[in-house]
Amino acid sequence: MNCMIKKKYHNRRFYRKQHPKRKQRDHKRYAKRHSKRNKAEYRAWLEIQKATLTQGWINYCKVHQKEIDKRLKRWESKFTEYQAYLVKYPDRNIEWFIKNPDISRELSRRNRATRRGLGFIPLNDWFPVCDGHHIDNRHVVYVPKDLHHSVQHSVIHNQNMEEINVKILLWLQEQDKKEEGLYISMPTVYSRRKLHI
Repeated sequence: MNCMIKKKYHNRRFYRKQHPKRKQRDHKRYAKRHSKRNKAEYRAWLEIQKATLTQGWINYCKVHQKEIDKRLKRWESKFTEYQAYLVKYPDRNIEWFIKNPDISRELSRRNRATRRGLGFIPLNDWFPVCDGHHIDNRHVVYVPKDLHHSVQHSVIHNQNMEEINVKILLWLQEQDKKEEGLYISMPTVYSRRKLHI
């Protein structure tokens, strides 16, 4: 049933795109039929609605005054705690983030990874024009953007992870041969099948 409604809606929307003049004509007809909501009458109707809404809010506040006071006190206590926290830990202030862009960039990456439910343990150093690639749910390798976007993949759904991880391993081995110390020994890549290089 729901699918049929969506299909009808989609067809109607498609029809309107194909026939824009028909859409304009329908809008004009609607405006004539519903003249109550036009211009001065509509403004008067809107003022009445606003008055009733404000009166409703006033009545609600009178009835639920104790609950509102409790909520406000709770908010004020949390706000004062937050202010004290900012004074105690100045490194969390915005100015500190602006002064230390490298550390703030690392922290924001780590926060994003934890929000997604993934860990963030970097295995090599960050460099310009790079992306952090999760080889598994916890470990991250910084790789060039072109390499990272060469294969569409997803750690969460385990799509094309073997393919991208093989490419990244080969790239890391090349980097290790070029410059010693850039490549930190990677743990075994966690996937459902073993990787054979």
